[in-house]
Amino acid sequence: MKRFFQFIWTQIKRVPWYGWLAGIACIGISAGLYNLAKPIITAWSHSWRVEPIIVGLDTKIPLVPYFFVEIYFCYFALAFFGPVVCSVTQKEHFLTTVISILVCEIIVFLLWSCCPSYMDRNHVAGVPIDGYGSLIEAVKDKKGLSYFLMKVLLRTDGGADNYNLFPSFHCGLITFCYLGVMNRKELKIGSRIFWLVMAILVCLSTNFTKQHYFFDLVTGVLLSVLVFGIFKWINPGKHILKKCPNFLIIEKLNWTHEKITKKSFKSGK
Repeated sequence: MKRFFQFIWTQIKRVPWYGWLAGIACIGISAGLYNLAKPIITAWSHSWRVEPIIVGLDTKIPLVPYFFVEIYFCYFALAFFGPVVCSVTQKEHFLTTVISILVCEIIVFLLWSCCPSYMDRNHVAGVPIDGYGSLIEAVKDKKGLSYFLMKVLLRTDGGADNYNLFPSFHCGLITFCYLGVMNRKELKIGSRIFWLVMAILVCLSTNFTKQHYFFDLVTGVLLSVLVFGIFKWINPGKHILKKCPNFLIIEKLNWTHEKITKKSFKSGK
C-alpha cells in the first residue's frame, strides 16, 4: 500500500501547474456553456426543436442503470484529469490538444443554441414518465447507489425532457481525453489503454442511462476527432512555442543562492 501511494505521489509531482489549470478550465468552460445554452434554447425551443431519435435503434437500447450510471458520473472526474494527464506530454502537443478542446466546446455551444435538441423519455422508456418516475422505478434496488444516482441524474437533468443533446459533448470531451494520450510515448501503454476503455464506457453510458440518443453519441465523437485532426495538422502549439519559447514557464527565484549571499555578507566573508 505504501508503494502504491508513493507511485501516486510521484505521478502527481510530474504534472506541471498548467496541467491542473487546463483541467479546471476545460470542465468549467464546458459546464458554463452548457448552462448558458439553456436560456437561449428556452427562448425559442417552444416554436421548434429537434429530437434526434433513430426509432428502430434508440427504442431498443435498454435502460441499464447498474454500473453505467456510476460510469456516467465518473465522467466529471475523467474530464478533469484528461487534460491533466495530457500535460505530462510535450508542450507542443498539450497546447494543440487544449486549444482544439476549447474550439470544439464553442462549436458545440453554437450547435446547441442554433439547433435546439431534446429527448422525450416517453419514447425511449416505452411507458409514460411523470417527471422522472418510471425510469427511477426501473432501478430494482431502491437503496443502492445506482438508485440514488439515477434520482440525482433525472431530477437535475430535465425529468421527462432532456435538452442539449446534439452533439453530445459528454462523449466529445471524453474522446479528447483519449486522443490527448493516444500514441504518446511519455505515457505507459497501460495508461493509454485505460483512457480508451473509459472513453468507450462513458460514451455507452450516455445511451444506457437515457441521457443521449445514439446519433448524439456518434456526432459528439466524430466532431471531436475531426476538430482534433484539423488542429493536429495546423499545430498551433508549435507556432505558439516558436514565437514564445518561454510560454508556460514560470521562473523560480533562487532562494538558496540568496540565503548564501546574505549569510556570507553578515559573516564578512
